[in-house]
Amino acid sequence: RMTEVLVGVDYRGLRVYDWTPETLENRVYLMRDLFEAWCDEGQAYIDCLHDEDDPFWDPITLEREIGTARIYLESLTMQLENELDAKVMSSSTGRPVGTLTCAVWPLSRDGSSTTVPDEEIVEEPSQLVGLPLSFRLVV
Repeated sequence: RMTEVLVGVDYRGLRVYDWTPETLENRVYLMRDLFEAWCDEGQAYIDCLHDEDDPFWDPITLEREIGTARIYLESLTMQLENELDAKVMSSSTGRPVGTLTCAVWPLSRDGSSTTVPDEEIVEEPSQLVGLPLSFRLVV
């Protein structure tokens, strides 16, 4: 198992990017160039800097992991609805970073109905073994 080394880039206390060591090395050169330009031309150079020329800027990716939330599906074994607020825990710090409001509803076996028909209701969860189980997850 290999460990992937990443450099966390924070903005106002929040992590916004993860850079590989190669990206960091490249950005350090660009930061030095930017510092030299600032020394030569002053703050006006920084004020009119375009995003693509800013070594601290990266385009925002559409998908970014902010953490993990656990949703237990035990209620489905009893064919019960479950609406909950799950804590989102940071993958890097282990601290709460948000709340995921969601609901899990059992469906009919064919998935066509949002309610379980009377003939499909079981007394014991063991009666569901070997049967299809459909459910709806709303986030």
